[in-house]
Amino acid sequence: MFDAPWDLAAGFETQVLYRLRPNSNQWGDLRLQALLGITRMTRPYESRLGYELFLKPGLARYYEESGKAAPLSFALGVEGGLPLRVTGSQPAWRADDLVGTDLYIVPALGANTLGFAAVETQFTLSLRGYFWSAITP
Repeated sequence: MFDAPWDLAAGFETQVLYRLRPNSNQWGDLRLQALLGITRMTRPYESRLGYELFLKPGLARYYEESGKAAPLSFALGVEGGLPLRVTGSQPAWRADDLVGTDLYIVPALGANTLGFAAVETQFTLSLRGYFWSAITP
């Protein structure tokens, strides 16, 4: 699995979170983070399981334990995931489509540090579509 070539990946992620607290239920936790890392999304003639690892620098607005809203602050996180291809496998000689599509379920686990005041962990489960072409490396 790890001897296969990997790709550099870049993107961004935004989140608006709704927090339920005993004396406060309001919108207000925000995240805006860049995604920089490596990924391996497998093709139909390869194993169904891939991998990804991202560094996530960015900005966050969050509520401290005291219930007070923190000003906009930095956020730095890491996230790792295991993309599982749910579309069918094919022999290599049949998988040379001009444009191909694959569907993945991606469980991921990550952690963020928010300013100097908080650390949060997160688990995500996403459904992703992937377009690829046999004419690109």
